[in-house]
Amino acid sequence: AREAGFENMGLDLIYGIPGQIRESWRSDLQRAIEFDPEHLSCYMLTLEPDTPLYKDRQKGIFRPLNEDAAADLFKTTVTFLNDSGYAQYEISNFARSESKRSRHNQKYWSDVPYIGLGPSAHSFTGDERCWNHRSVKKYMRDIRAERRPIAEQEVLTKEQRMTEAIYLGLRKTEGISVDTFDDAFGSSFEEMFRELIQSFEEEGLMHKHQNRCWLTQNGMLFLDSIASILNDKISCV
Repeated sequence: AREAGFENMGLDLIYGIPGQIRESWRSDLQRAIEFDPEHLSCYMLTLEPDTPLYKDRQKGIFRPLNEDAAADLFKTTVTFLNDSGYAQYEISNFARSESKRSRHNQKYWSDVPYIGLGPSAHSFTGDERCWNHRSVKKYMRDIRAERRPIAEQEVLTKEQRMTEAIYLGLRKTEGISVDTFDDAFGSSFEEMFRELIQSFEEEGLMHKHQNRCWLTQNGMLFLDSIASILNDKISCV
């Protein structure tokens, strides 16, 4: 890619595979940065239902990493890449500089409207989400008939939008903008979550300062659980 003239290159890596240890993952990271990419995405392996890997786990063919081992690999990733000049700006994403952050991905995390083109692609207007047919045949059938190739669509409730804003906002190292949240939903983030935030801060999982609320490195390990607890509070309002 470099020899072809590309000046902005990103690599995607998956870690947390069965049997992986810190030393082998550090070796993979070292090999990756030898290409001097501007951006790195490092995703923890997830086992999606109905995939061959998921079925193999159910059959006992392999055992996934335990939580402690997975947490160690996550911390290893952040430390190694930070020391190598890559700043973490989202749980799984690292860039050489702010200008090299993925503009594509940041739209998803920032609740910004986007249009998806092609089979399986999703589109989002702010209040409504729709997704195209997964089947190429169905997609082409609708295109030829001059119809939008939409498989399904949904109108998001205020509660759903708040839930997504919290989950996606906490994925970013800069966290949630309290003012933006308040303006978008006409609710007080501070009043709604004050007690929970204080509890998470005491546990070393979260920071809240002025206009921002964000997770610590340890907090990022428990993103799903923390977001779920905060979202339970929304459903009670």
